Amino acid sequence: QNCVFTIIGKFDKMKAILCLLNLLLIILPIVKLQTQLLKFRPDSDSFTAEAGEDRRLECVYQGLYTGNLLWNGPAVGSGRTGVSGNGVTRSILTISNVHLTDAGVYVCSRHSNGVYEEVRADLVVIDDPELLDAPPEQSLISGTNAVVQCQAYLGHPPATLLWFKDGSTIDTTPGSRFSVDSDGLHIQNVGMQDRGEYRCFLERLGWGTQLNDIAVEVLPASECYFIAVRFGCYLQ
Repeated sequence: QNCVFTIIGKFDKMKAILCLLNLLLIILPIVKLQTQLLKFRPDSDSFTAEAGEDRRLECVYQGLYTGNLLWNGPAVGSGRTGVSGNGVTRSILTISNVHLTDAGVYVCSRHSNGVYEEVRADLVVIDDPELLDAPPEQSLISGTNAVVQCQAYLGHPPATLLWFKDGSTIDTTPGSRFSVDSDGLHIQNVGMQDRGEYRCFLERLGWGTQLNDIAVEVLPASECYFIAVRFGCYLQ
């Protein structure tokens, strides 16, 4: 009452400032408390989803003021989302058939009594890697650039694809004769020393491993020319 009288009654500048400061000290904790009552359930700033599954994100508000809960994020508006709950104290965003492009930041927000509040969380989409079928026996031609075929889908987050020859790791660093992509192991200027037992090895922490063993034979160019006439061996 003294503050009200000071502000709207007999004006005292210093007392008015002190009263306003006191009011702010009362109001700010309440606003902060109300803001903290908007949260994800479970309370987290990061969630995961498997590609192809349906994923639900739940946002709850346990404060005193009314206001609609709204959603924003990569999948919102894609035609694969739906919202349930009463929309005021609880809202559930369901993403159907999760895509890799649905990964990103999702925001649950509300606006009430001139106060805007939001909570944010990252959605991480996981897609399992896979080694596709690779011919267990392959032939390369001496003197050519060739590929030992072992196609791989690296997934998301991407798995690591490693190559071994006769039990030893193959050096695929820049400047070597070997390089790797999702089609296989690229070899420049194939020589007889490149024949042997190869293994393509796919691994990701928390997922496991897959491998394919491949026996590689190197044919001289002259022998390939002879085979070409009868069996369709072509120089690259």
